[in-house]
Amino acid sequence: MLQSDHVVCFYGPKENRFRPSIDVMFRSAAEIFGPRVVGVILTGMLDDGSEGLLTIRERGGTAIVQDPAEAMYPDMPSNAIRYAGADYVRPLADIPSLLVELTAGREPGGVAVVQGNRKQEPKPTSLTCPECGGPLSQDRDGIFSHFRCRVGHAYSLRTLKEAQETRVEAGIWAAMQAIEESSEIARRLAKEVRNRGDETEATLYDRTVEASMRRAKALREMLEKGR
Repeated sequence: MLQSDHVVCFYGPKENRFRPSIDVMFRSAAEIFGPRVVGVILTGMLDDGSEGLLTIRERGGTAIVQDPAEAMYPDMPSNAIRYAGADYVRPLADIPSLLVELTAGREPGGVAVVQGNRKQEPKPTSLTCPECGGPLSQDRDGIFSHFRCRVGHAYSLRTLKEAQETRVEAGIWAAMQAIEESSEIARRLAKEVRNRGDETEATLYDRTVEASMRRAKALREMLEKGR
């Protein structure tokens, strides 16, 4: 992030699952330099940077976005245009000369900030943070929703969806591991009591093994279908 006239890197809550964060950088630049800021979004996944670019435009700054048609990963530029709007959409090769023009003092020929996006007082939701499990509050609504937990982890709605899907998958794998370990313990117990001549108890453990394997198979099929 920016502090005064220099860049500072420090440990803190992730935003959109990353730290350093482009949104933190953009927001801090907009707060300090206002209309002097030029934000640039290039190729990338999901909508990282859209919230920060929107803040730049709300403070009177200029937004430049790489043309999604030529981007290797068009998600970031496409979502930036959709949610924050752009003063300039240019091929990558044209952006350096445009930056030179803008920083030389030419006035940007910008457009109005996308309507329907607005900051608000944090509003509690029923959602929880995938990173720490704390409650999430919504601090921006409209066509671009933004969420933040008590300790500061922040997400766009798209990134929150991906993070929760990752969390669900991790939970299912953990459940599979626990079930398979339980099955192995039951298998060992069946062998132990069978060696003592207790076939009745061994049969009960055999049934536990069979039930555990059915559960593990169902979970594995669930994971494979979700991919």
